[in-house]
Amino acid sequence: MKKSMIVMASGLVLMSAAANAALPTTQAAETLTWKGLVPFSVATDDLMITGDLGGPIRAGFLNVEKDGTFSSTAINVEAHDNTGDAASPAAGDPIAGDVVWGLASYSIDASTTDMSGANVKFVADGSALDIGTPLTEDYALAVNVSNDAAITDIAPGERIQVSAVVTAELPILP
Repeated sequence: MKKSMIVMASGLVLMSAAANAALPTTQAAETLTWKGLVPFSVATDDLMITGDLGGPIRAGFLNVEKDGTFSSTAINVEAHDNTGDAASPAAGDPIAGDVVWGLASYSIDASTTDMSGANVKFVADGSALDIGTPLTEDYALAVNVSNDAAITDIAPGERIQVSAVVTAELPILP
């Protein structure tokens, strides 16, 4: 028993040493990153914004090029009747008829690079979504973001994040 414990301990030490050795020069390495955001929504007594089929809003992904330009996957949002209230929203049926969508604000952040030179554009269902310009669509919207301006001092491995506040309201009927 004592000899088998010594042999097993020696084997563990050797495996640990091998795991901590430097990467061989023929081996590539890449950093994998996961991010998460606790979902939240500001609802009214009548209306709330959800993800697909009344579920949570899923994060999109940025496809960033070496020069800092990027495109994205779509984030799908829907406007639903709120069967609860503003304090405790509950998604009801999708809104029937038109919804007035808007872009209230956005931010673009990078871990070390100034992104103020970015030319950020939002597109919703093929139409421009600009701050202060309402977009009338149906209850569902697919929103993409892009930057077509190169960022001259961007470094390899830079992490870029775009956040946007999208609004929805019912149109005022005459």
